[in-house]
Amino acid sequence: MRSAQIAGVDAESAYALCYQAMLKGMGAALLASGIRITSGAGGHIVTIREAVTLLGLDRPLADRLDDMRRTRHRVFYDVIEVTELELEGAMADAEVLLRAVEQRLESL
Repeated sequence: MRSAQIAGVDAESAYALCYQAMLKGMGAALLASGIRITSGAGGHIVTIREAVTLLGLDRPLADRLDDMRRTRHRVFYDVIEVTELELEGAMADAEVLLRAVEQRLESL
């Protein structure tokens, strides 16, 4: 997350870094709880779905995480631009999610 917040980082890179921080956080919470998601097609979808359940995240946040997954894919493969509003929303959601991950890890 800190890398995504460095001044001068373009919005697309910051968005991707933010998404990766969330994905790594979700993976850590799942692994610490004995759940291992294998890599491959659909891995990010399953990671998000399982982490939402494990962390007790609300449906709107879960939907935004899935939207981020799709946007990040389009940034990488379709070379789209990310707006400042999208980036701000992603960063706010990442803070919420990473706090939930921290709480989960501290409770184990």
